[in-house]
Amino acid sequence: MGISHFGAISFTKAGDGTAAKATPLSASVLPVKAFIVQALSTNTSALYLGGSAVSATAAPTVGVKMNPADVVTFSKDKEVMGIADYDLSQFYFSAVKANEGVTVTYVQ
Repeated sequence: MGISHFGAISFTKAGDGTAAKATPLSASVLPVKAFIVQALSTNTSALYLGGSAVSATAAPTVGVKMNPADVVTFSKDKEVMGIADYDLSQFYFSAVKANEGVTVTYVQ
C-alpha cells in the first residue's frame, strides 16, 4: 500500500485470474470515510463495480460499467446522510478478462 501526501491510502487490486468473478475490494472488513475506484489504464476491456452479485458477463450485466482509466468516487456527509462508514469488503468488481483490476484510494 502507498500513502499519498493527503493522508489517503492507495492499493491496486487485480482479479485472481478468473474472468467475470466478483472480487471484493478488500478481503476483510475495512471501514472508510470516502474512497475512489479507478479501473487500471492497462485493462483491455470494461469491468463492473457493485455488490457481491456484480457480473461482467451476465445478460444484462450487473453493476456500474468502468472502461479502462474510468473513476468512481464514493463520499458522503455522515451528519446529513446518517450512514456509518463504507466497508470496502462490501464492494466488488468483475472484469470481462482475467487479471484486470482497479486501484482503490481511501481515507479512514
